[in-house]
Amino acid sequence: MDVAFLLVVGGVLLGWAEGEFYPTGRLAAGAEPSGRKSSPAAGISASHPLEGQWLQGEAAYRRLKESVGPTGVLWKGTPLREALEGLAQTTRIAFVLDRRVDPGQLVELQVQNCSLLETFAAIAKDRGLGVCLVGPVVYIGPVASSQRLNTLIAMAEEHVETLPAPVQKRFLQEAPLCWPDLAVPREILADLAASADVSVVDEDRLPHDLWAKASLPPLSLTCRLCLVLHQFDLTFQVQTEGREIVLRPLPQRIALVRSYPGGGNPQARAQQIAEIAPEVEIRLSGDRIWVRGRCEDHHRIALFLDPSQKSSHPYWELESLLSGPGKPFLQPGKSSPTSSPPSIKQIRVDSLRIRNKPLREVLDLLRDRLGLEFRIDEEAMQKAGASLDQHISLEVQRASVDELLRKIFQPLGLRFQRRQHVVEVRP
Repeated sequence: MDVAFLLVVGGVLLGWAEGEFYPTGRLAAGAEPSGRKSSPAAGISASHPLEGQWLQGEAAYRRLKESVGPTGVLWKGTPLREALEGLAQTTRIAFVLDRRVDPGQLVELQVQNCSLLETFAAIAKDRGLGVCLVGPVVYIGPVASSQRLNTLIAMAEEHVETLPAPVQKRFLQEAPLCWPDLAVPREILADLAASADVSVVDEDRLPHDLWAKASLPPLSLTCRLCLVLHQFDLTFQVQTEGREIVLRPLPQRIALVRSYPGGGNPQARAQQIAEIAPEVEIRLSGDRIWVRGRCEDHHRIALFLDPSQKSSHPYWELESLLSGPGKPFLQPGKSSPTSSPPSIKQIRVDSLRIRNKPLREVLDLLRDRLGLEFRIDEEAMQKAGASLDQHISLEVQRASVDELLRKIFQPLGLRFQRRQHVVEVRP
């Protein structure tokens, strides 16, 4: 059944705790956006319901690690971009969907008892895509692209660090990034360059394209440039005088070189590093161990050498998710064998938006997700001028089950009576 319901915004997000509603669609207590002020984005901009309200820093990381609860999130035939937009708007976590990914492919997925980060990863894996975090932004794209993006950003940052201090400052300046529907990437790039008072050389390397609207929280200019250029397999180089950026194809070797102390036995430590990061290149030089590898490899090595540095950043959780077997997420219609239905009084619908869907499909979804049993005399409904095939639209927020049912049936001239999970509907 092709029903474009998303159990966040554009569908239903349900959550409950013992005896009280748990607001899964909101922040945990104290998780407020960063108060850091950034320069406004110049030129291209887009009106977005959460523009300026995306979570950043520790607030974003805490949100990404929060659970979606035992009811979780369900997508039934939901276009990929719509699924991600709904999740982003409800959780205030920004995302980038790579231009090379079909945004209209349908997501059929149910997640339960997992973190928000696992939810994003589950969507990516379900579609055969990769995922990575660029600061507080979730990037979803081709697997190879997601595996190299942070390394490319780190390489660009290393390049910027070789420039004069005033130039560095411009490329480290953080600002939000947004553009409207049907934006042209060359214009986005020109706008980014203008914000740093630089011009673009070889901008013809960017083929003509039209992008869906997007909005991102403050990021350094280096990150913003990489997020745009990477989608065309390009990076950039700043001319010595710092007034031009030249577009370059991606280097053949995308890796960072770092050195680590060898300790009392450099050879033994090098062997340990090879075991925890098998894809890196290792060279010994005196009491130092030189390693060439991806950004993620170096994070893993640094954590191995100093476990105390592990922070609340969800990078570590994402690494575990991507390298491990992962959770057995469900296809819609299948229920978890260990889950038990909650009391109907404990359920709250955090957000539901239905757009021109048959009543029959809406009730089928509520039957699947809430365990409701609808008893309906279709013949009596037809005599009253109503039908299960009649299309309805509605939007509710933070509603009880009875409040939701009233929103569905009252506009159709129908009444209902609910006894626990059994709902009788009549004219």
